Amino acid sequence: MVNHVIGIDPGQKGAIAVLDGDGRIVNLYDMPTEEVKVGGTLRPRVVTKGLHELLFSLAELYDTPPMYIERV
Repeated sequence: MVNHVIGIDPGQKGAIAVLDGDGRIVNLYDMPTEEVKVGGTLRPRVVTKGLHELLFSLAELYDTPPMYIERV
């Protein structure tokens, strides 16, 4: 039986959720983003290093659970 599962909703307004074996949300994290100037306008962009660090820390904390990412 799986104790925890991580679900990833990609994108600037996405999130990372940790669910327990019964499907209840244990933790919820906003997608790490930063404002980047694009064509003179500030736009949110995913910080890949921050995402990497978050996912690896969650993998250690929850004993390398399965991770699923939404196909968009």
